Amino acid sequence: MKKALWSSLIKRYGKRGLEIDPEKEYLLFIVVFIMITSIFIIGAWNRYSENTLSARAEAAMFYSIAVILISFVLGAIYYNVYPSGAKFLIVYDDYILMSTRGKTEGAGMMKLNRKEYWIDVIARDAEVENLKEDVIYTIVLNKPFKGVNYARLTPIMYVNENELKKLIEILKPKRVLLNGLYYPHIYALFKLFFGKKYPDITEGLLRDFREEIQKYGLYKVSAMMNALRALCLSRQERNAALLARAIIDGTIFKFLYLVDSESYLKWFCDILNDGGKRFVGKLFDRLCFIEAVFPLSFGLISVALIYIEVFFGVHFSSEIFYILGVIACCGISHVIFHIRRSPWSRGGLRMGYRGIVLVHVLGSLVMLPFYLIAIIISEAVAAYAWLLVVVLVIEEVICIFVELVAYNYFLYRVGLRQAKILLEAIKKYS
Repeated sequence: MKKALWSSLIKRYGKRGLEIDPEKEYLLFIVVFIMITSIFIIGAWNRYSENTLSARAEAAMFYSIAVILISFVLGAIYYNVYPSGAKFLIVYDDYILMSTRGKTEGAGMMKLNRKEYWIDVIARDAEVENLKEDVIYTIVLNKPFKGVNYARLTPIMYVNENELKKLIEILKPKRVLLNGLYYPHIYALFKLFFGKKYPDITEGLLRDFREEIQKYGLYKVSAMMNALRALCLSRQERNAALLARAIIDGTIFKFLYLVDSESYLKWFCDILNDGGKRFVGKLFDRLCFIEAVFPLSFGLISVALIYIEVFFGVHFSSEIFYILGVIACCGISHVIFHIRRSPWSRGGLRMGYRGIVLVHVLGSLVMLPFYLIAIIISEAVAAYAWLLVVVLVIEEVICIFVELVAYNYFLYRVGLRQAKILLEAIKKYS
């Protein structure tokens, strides 16, 4: 059994975490789900073979349960994430294995050959909600992996400060910046988009902002850096270079009073607590609740009809229960397919937010044939295909909106507005 040099899994499993092989566990996940899925597929076939209206509707129901399990596996494969959604970092002699789901902003499951990839920078990341309570470190790679050149490490990924030191000793990053307050993910973005043309500016962005944060406040400085982030993601090369120069030489801080930190904080869906009790956190929680409950409600309606039939003697056609069940299962499978989404895992940072939406829609099309089969199996379900389509379209819109909130699209829009104001001030000053 191959033993890791260092593993974040020790936080949960102790020393045994060094011996756990996530790649084998990944295959085991798939095998188990194939076995369970087969049971429901066989059940669907047995009911379908009876060739009655009610039996075929029940067959569609059994099949749609199998679709939920299929979506779990296909979603993990499509978004290149670990099936359970776990985040971890494991170092072996010859490669690094990272599971960077969600707002860690990595490329999903990342298997990095240590001869080809190494850590250029590991630095304390200042873009958090609370500097005292939230400690995040960002690692920047020497070159992009699947279009992404950094990953933000949550405490579950670096375990604790002592383990982080052990990790650094093993990885031997080119630069270790743990004591100051940096924006290494902004540095990484600028490096990815404009680093070759502006190498000096790129390196200048990897500076300690501790004094500026103490003087102007964390949210003012973070809002300014978010403006640069927005310019990078929108590929505004000249404007990004102009703002970056002003940040490096300190000119920008004369105009920091123009920055609206309240708008920044309103939409900042941070990496650890999803916005907490602020506006964006409450919005995110409500959207996630709607995302999950909306398809599930059709199953609850089916259960409610059964109770009405039992206790009040009102008779309903048996097919209606299966039709509602199929709609609920297909809607739930849609959520499960996308729930472990990782924003940059398919096309990298260069695809931007439009790319995130495109990837989401294409992922939904992957599941479309499975939904069509559920309709084909039963005439009763086919008669209500329009309702299934409506449910899936509504669910798709909700899922995309959740994704845009979670991955700071609206913060990006705030950044573009702030950047415009700051650039106008810089041009007038010069």
